[in-house]
Amino acid sequence: MEKYQLQNGFELPIIQGFREQVKNNWRKAYKNFEYQPVEKDKVNKLKQDINHAASYLSKMGVSLQGKRIMDVGCYLGIQCFGAIEHGATSALGIDIPEYYINSSLDKDINASKILEERRNDIRKHHPHLDQSKITFQDTSVFEMDFENEFDIIFSWETFEHIINPKEALKRIYKALKPGGISYNAYNPFFCLSGGHSMCTLDFPFSHILLSNEEFKRYVEEVIPQNAPNNYSELSYEFFTKSLNRMTQYDLRKYIDEGGFKLLDFTSIPDMNMMNIIDPSILGIARELHPTLTLNDLLCSTVYFTIQK
Repeated sequence: MEKYQLQNGFELPIIQGFREQVKNNWRKAYKNFEYQPVEKDKVNKLKQDINHAASYLSKMGVSLQGKRIMDVGCYLGIQCFGAIEHGATSALGIDIPEYYINSSLDKDINASKILEERRNDIRKHHPHLDQSKITFQDTSVFEMDFENEFDIIFSWETFEHIINPKEALKRIYKALKPGGISYNAYNPFFCLSGGHSMCTLDFPFSHILLSNEEFKRYVEEVIPQNAPNNYSELSYEFFTKSLNRMTQYDLRKYIDEGGFKLLDFTSIPDMNMMNIIDPSILGIARELHPTLTLNDLLCSTVYFTIQK
């Protein structure tokens, strides 16, 4: 079996087909970001996020009815439409086109225009809604300057991509009304699939063992079969610009330092993962990430709900 040696001497076995087991269609991530029509059935299916969140919050005595909401990292904005269907009075979705440019083969695309066109498709699927209640802005959580404006702020599969989550939480705190709530779900960097399609490599959890420098060397030297165009460059770009290294310990600390009341924190471990965790992985990874725990490796989704 081929092996890749880290600078500290630890050897990573190269397991052919491992990426496919974790991310079956990982090669499809290496493409141009372009306009694609959005079918109504897919839109309705993707609304499960807002439907689950609305149900979850209702158990805590919180309704979307009459609320002003924001979706951070909204992408197509589908959850904003769903929020209005749940009775929200307005919904703002924010996202940054640069994220889609960074992961696209063509760096000259107009990502803002493409997002607008795809969102307009979704508007057509909702003729029953007052479209003036739903707006979008090309802005990051760091650039927004809202104060005491939103009742509920959501995010899905976004916090793992925010390079400075501590500062992001401060901005969210400022944007919420007193007593406002933020509900979030994300796919953390340290789980088995946390490298996403571009940075999941050829050995369980190998992406968490590599510094930026070693990751660059790895993707330049260990080239998978039928590697996509610009495989090494795009992988490194995503690894360094689109994934943070926030552990659950870090997140709890940021929540506390941001002044929030923690209402709920759910990270359910998949104990089957224990079978593929090499005993030495945690110790090696802690050299780069001191607050890392075994639970970080076992949990593929973290949910947290906080209140101003």
